[in-house]
Amino acid sequence: MARALPLFEWRGVVEGFYGPPWAHEDRCWMIEFLGRHGHNTYVYAPKSDPKHRDQWREPYDTDERERFAELVATGRAAGVTIGFGISPGLDMAFSSPADMDALVAKVEPLLELGVGMVSLLFDDIPVEQRSADPAADQAQVANGLRVRTGDVPFLLCPTDYIGTRATDYLRRLGKELDPSIPIGWTGPEVTSPVITAADAATMAADVGRPLVLFDNFPVNDGPMRLDLKLGPYPRRDPALADHCSSFLLNPSLQCRASAIAVASAGEWCADPDGYAPDEALDRAVAEVAPGAASGPAFSAMAEAFRWSHVDRRPAPRLSVAIENLFDRWPTGDWFSAATALADALDVHVAAAGVLERELEDRRLWDELQPWAVQQATGATVMRGVLGILLAARPGIEGTWTGTRFDGRVVVPWDRGIVRQAAIWLERWQDSFGAHLRAYGARVSLSPLVHYGDAGQLVGPDLVFNEHAVDAFVLRLMAAVREVQESWPGGLEAVAVEVDGTPVPLDGDGRFSVVVDGQADVVVRWGGWDTHRALSGGEEVAAW
Repeated sequence: MARALPLFEWRGVVEGFYGPPWAHEDRCWMIEFLGRHGHNTYVYAPKSDPKHRDQWREPYDTDERERFAELVATGRAAGVTIGFGISPGLDMAFSSPADMDALVAKVEPLLELGVGMVSLLFDDIPVEQRSADPAADQAQVANGLRVRTGDVPFLLCPTDYIGTRATDYLRRLGKELDPSIPIGWTGPEVTSPVITAADAATMAADVGRPLVLFDNFPVNDGPMRLDLKLGPYPRRDPALADHCSSFLLNPSLQCRASAIAVASAGEWCADPDGYAPDEALDRAVAEVAPGAASGPAFSAMAEAFRWSHVDRRPAPRLSVAIENLFDRWPTGDWFSAATALADALDVHVAAAGVLERELEDRRLWDELQPWAVQQATGATVMRGVLGILLAARPGIEGTWTGTRFDGRVVVPWDRGIVRQAAIWLERWQDSFGAHLRAYGARVSLSPLVHYGDAGQLVGPDLVFNEHAVDAFVLRLMAAVREVQESWPGGLEAVAVEVDGTPVPLDGDGRFSVVVDGQADVVVRWGGWDTHRALSGGEEVAAW
């Protein structure tokens, strides 16, 4: 049963990344999507809109105001408040009445259109551009703007927005800031793998007010621009709502691809205790990619692009099938695990083509397409090297005459296996030059900075070799070498059993058995064996 938690006052997204802002059509789409998934807030604050940050004094023109009016209308229909964020901190003269008037003049026309929240953002101001007393100056501007905009909801993102304890700047800002203005916080780090209620409680106490949790997920700007984060919202501490009055995601540059995180975050907000990320992911996929073919294909793509600095498990569901193979290797039932893995990889290999043909949301496909090539490459390499293992051991093939099965042992051709391995390993090496990431990171720079004991910034972090394809290739080729080194070659090293009874082979490896219904066939060689169920009348190709 879910805990009784204070409801987050604002729940939604802040379009606050660096890079090309969303298209207006996508922004309207996202506002409607937010309303369908339990959210009530969208904040316009793209860093690369010049009039948001670099040219903040310049008013929006008629066409731009009309688009804001459409956002407001869309929000009203969806039950979503439209917020406006502005970042004047790079060059604002804090004591200048003219700059204060310019700030009010920038905000007031949007409030008249129905914008229902103001977000004053002082994040990411370079040290050399900060004022002599940023806490006092920012509090003065925020308090003044709060008074002049009336009762409109208001929030502030400070320059120091990370950590587990407040800096001296944050403590002073908390003392001088109007107590009705909440302060934004991203957790202990810029993109925080873990955000605890204990850390939120400490930070809230330090600044003297509840926090707005600005969760930097699934944002992929800056050093994360190579990632397409299709994973579900992480399972955060259920008690965060005790210390955070509101909750805003910072989404990715790909608006519609952000829907997975947005939908699953809505489920977390509704029931933090009972939230199950994998189940939420499946429900989100069913909505954004409906259909018998596109659903599994999109699930495979979400798996390929699930890795992030918040969830550093490359392809976790596919990894279960991989581990199942290696857990059984080299026992007699490994072949069934290999077959199941091959079936899963076949879906991954085909995913891009299926989605290109069948995904209903073509704007979503346009976002996914640049990454789809790399997913297909990685999946094809994994499927190819798995084929080496399957081909590197003897199998059988044959035909039925009634209940009699006439079979033949097929032994691997050693030179052929080596040649096949060389081809796939070359394709694997070629994939290292890809620009965009799939199945995890080979090398990744993360904005996982935090404050040290002396208040200094520490980071960023580097990630190496968290890549499902590379790990699989290395482990599987080691298994192939085991087979090769233990394989004595020739039919004389092979034995066949049917239901535990040895079956004689002729000089060409042929044999004949009567099977009434189903039988267990075992092919043994060099201390290894492979099991397979043989069903009467079922076609049997080499395996």
